[in-house]
Amino acid sequence: MFDPVVQDSKYYNSEFPPSMIPVKFNNGKHNLLGTYFTAQGSEPKPTVLLLHGFPGNEVNFDIAHSIRRNKMNVFVFHYSGSWGSDGDYSWSNCINDTNEAIKFLKNCDQKIYRNDPNKIILVGHSLGGFNSFFHASKYPEIKNAAWLAGFNFGYFAEFIKDVNEFKQITLNTMLPSTQIVKGTTAQNLLDEMIANSKEWNLINYANELAKKNLLMVAAEYDNVAPNEIHFDPFLKVLEGLNSIEITAKRLPSGHSFASKRIELQKIIINWLNKITW
Repeated sequence: MFDPVVQDSKYYNSEFPPSMIPVKFNNGKHNLLGTYFTAQGSEPKPTVLLLHGFPGNEVNFDIAHSIRRNKMNVFVFHYSGSWGSDGDYSWSNCINDTNEAIKFLKNCDQKIYRNDPNKIILVGHSLGGFNSFFHASKYPEIKNAAWLAGFNFGYFAEFIKDVNEFKQITLNTMLPSTQIVKGTTAQNLLDEMIANSKEWNLINYANELAKKNLLMVAAEYDNVAPNEIHFDPFLKVLEGLNSIEITAKRLPSGHSFASKRIELQKIIINWLNKITW
């Protein structure tokens, strides 16, 4: 049995080989940068929009390569104000940028990108996990979404907004990352999160998400998105909806799954292989 996580394909299509395409697309205001992993073969394929976290040190290219070896395309892009993309960084911009990335996949040149615009899968880590589920709830045609150590911004904001000690801890945690993105501060990001706590609480979209095929992977030793705030309450609500199709896993690792990258990829590949259209 071929395992795309730890094996290379024995076959090579010289006319339509696997490749990486640098991408620059416009979000309606300015340009964003990304990388498109094109799977081997001429036929249109599903495409995974692989969403990284804040600030994006971990871009999950190891996951992208495994998914591409599994005969799916992958698109990774960088939010406004980060890693060379134009504009200023904010949570709202990250949300809008993700929406524009979905539009890009729906409208890009299929001869170049060899994608099926009707088969888009959202997979995100941390902030990207939030974006994955938030946009899956908004797009009825997107049926499959994954959350990897996701961050439930609204629920977290409600949890900390009246506790100065928790707010200060949050500011201190975000400070190093704000030094490598443009146009924001830790205080701005905290204020934005609190101001949008209701709209950005994913629990409020549970009914829409119940119509999806979901993957949720938690990191047991996560001190960035602690499970008792971000994962457990959300999963409990989702599991209470009888119509939900959800795969929930826990890995003994930290927030970036640094010690369990192979196992994480195997979970993702197994979930992707069970998708039906």
